[in-house]
Amino acid sequence: MVKNTLKFIFSLILSVTFNVVAQQGNRSIDSVRNIYAIANVKSDQIIIRWAPPNHIAWTRGNVSGYKVIRYRVNLEGRKPVEAKQIGNDTIKPFSLEEWKSKFPQDHPYAPIAVQALYGKQFRISEQNFDIANIRTLSQEQELRYSFALFTADMDAQVAEGLGLRVVDKNFEKDEQYLYVIIPYDVSQMDTGYVFVDTRLLTPVPKAPNLEKNEMENQIELRWSVENMQNVFTAFWIERSEDGKNWVRLNKTPYIQATQNPNQQDKYIYYTDTTISRNYLPYKYRLIGITPFAELSEPSEVIEAMGRDRTAPQPPVITSIKDVKGKIELEWKIENPPSDLKGFIIGRSNSIGGEYKPLTTQILEPSVRKFTDNSPDPINENYYVVFALDTANNASVSMPAYGFLIDSIPPAKPVGLTGSIDTLGIVRLHWPLGKDPDITGYRVYFANAIDHEFSNLTPYPIQDTVFVDTLNLNTLTKEIYYQIVAVDRNFNHSARSDILKLVKPDIVPPVPPLISDYLVTDSSVVLDIIPSLSDDVAKYIIFRKGGKEKDWTQILVLSRESLNKKKIIDNTVTGPNFYSYALQAVDSSGNKSELSPSVGVKVNQSIKVFQIEGLNASYDSQKKAIILTWMKPKSEVEYYVIYKRVNGGKFENFASVGPDKVNFTDTELIYQGEYQYGIKAVFKNNESPISFSPIVLVKY
Repeated sequence: MVKNTLKFIFSLILSVTFNVVAQQGNRSIDSVRNIYAIANVKSDQIIIRWAPPNHIAWTRGNVSGYKVIRYRVNLEGRKPVEAKQIGNDTIKPFSLEEWKSKFPQDHPYAPIAVQALYGKQFRISEQNFDIANIRTLSQEQELRYSFALFTADMDAQVAEGLGLRVVDKNFEKDEQYLYVIIPYDVSQMDTGYVFVDTRLLTPVPKAPNLEKNEMENQIELRWSVENMQNVFTAFWIERSEDGKNWVRLNKTPYIQATQNPNQQDKYIYYTDTTISRNYLPYKYRLIGITPFAELSEPSEVIEAMGRDRTAPQPPVITSIKDVKGKIELEWKIENPPSDLKGFIIGRSNSIGGEYKPLTTQILEPSVRKFTDNSPDPINENYYVVFALDTANNASVSMPAYGFLIDSIPPAKPVGLTGSIDTLGIVRLHWPLGKDPDITGYRVYFANAIDHEFSNLTPYPIQDTVFVDTLNLNTLTKEIYYQIVAVDRNFNHSARSDILKLVKPDIVPPVPPLISDYLVTDSSVVLDIIPSLSDDVAKYIIFRKGGKEKDWTQILVLSRESLNKKKIIDNTVTGPNFYSYALQAVDSSGNKSELSPSVGVKVNQSIKVFQIEGLNASYDSQKKAIILTWMKPKSEVEYYVIYKRVNGGKFENFASVGPDKVNFTDTELIYQGEYQYGIKAVFKNNESPISFSPIVLVKY
């Protein structure tokens, strides 16, 4: 086994160990196999500590023992490799008699170690150790194992008595060694290794600095251990009132339970609940305990005190009302504290929104009434009352709604649209009214236009969409709808114009498709594949984006108009994202599903060069179309005019001088639809093409 181990040593040193030590020093753990080992290098001794990987291996190791072999592995090759046994041939825990002879009965850690080794049942007196501070383990053997390793970290003699420590005092200076911990029972663990460079002494690091959270009648301390894994096992927390005389707050070394065993905690927390009163300053410092039972230098001293964190009782708003266009509110507060500083009134337009203070100064503690002289006349007004004490602790009342008396109804709704599918599902939609205090809509229907309309919505619906279900097995082929807007004071608007819907008698048409698109900074040109259905009467083009959050109808085209298979939307502005979708409507009013939407990006228009106000109108007497436009801001060299007829391609038609702002087209060959485009040519640039509306020419 030694020969095999020797071969492994050289490969280990050359490939791993030297790099690890060079980067991290002797504090690093190099656990090549199951046994975990660390080294503490001093000028006169080298201490080796190890731990079996689990409680089963620990139990077997206690019976069979360990052997420690030291190999000189001079990396420069000047000396031969040398093997030497360190300590006894078999390193095992002390017998019960040895424990009794070497340790007093009141030793803080030896009785725990003996109980872990030889006790019939593992029990720890709370006087000896605060067991509540350790994560409880499910099995007794795991508990024995955990406490044994902890006591080994707390006391060097206990570690030796547990058979988990050896000291090497006979070593050469400026040498490199590899210590090999060999278990005699290899059924549950294998050899452990730790590399040592005697030139690199192991200093005891300074304890991490404390952070504070000053609470009422207690002080929470925390310190970071994120980058100190395996540096400290436990800590002493000390407090002083004068900075000279220090008292330890924990009777036993302090450790914190790990919340997640698979994740290293970033902080350890300790709460001092023994302070005598608030606002009395105390000084705190921390001392770390290493796995070799060494104490670190104290951390930097911090000062902390308990502070008043109790807010006053929350105020209760008892009255809120409209007084001649002003909102007046009153409140009360139960058992106002002696340190009550006063009140602040907050207002918001929504119950869960941000409440902004209405007062620049805190109201006196005796005040119980406040008047808002300028409530929001359009939006909702919610109020809260904050109570503050002299320590700036604050409580807040429940929100209260203050409303102004309103007798003006909303405007009449417009834009009511709807459809009926073959299942008899009616979908109504309308744009949201401009009145900001609208809370909902009521929907009415009738089977005939001369019938009394019935209410479908006993409560106003808070939406601009309504779905109704019809029985299609009736003699009536039409149905009529109206809507009414309702504001927050239940004022009802005039009814909308009547919407007539024809009940479906055939399958809805096949949706059209958007096959391609062209985007400029002022328009979007859509290439369309018309619906395959023969009875399509018209197409509806929808758009959303920019200021339109929902699909908005922007254009309706007849079937004949769409035969040109192009749609131009010159009402876009950039920069914005837009989505387009189409819908086919047949002669019976059946509507197809919306086509798959197409998203486009419109860049910002170059307004300096853009031609605006392009208009085209047909003069029936002159048999001509007259174009007019506004002159751009920059100096124009000349204008280029484009023309297309009945949805054909735009072609270069004419050019005019820079002083022109109108043009007359007398070359009207066909009846039908005419559309024009114009661009301005400048000295070093040219404008985007602006497009006119479509002009219908009939003789």
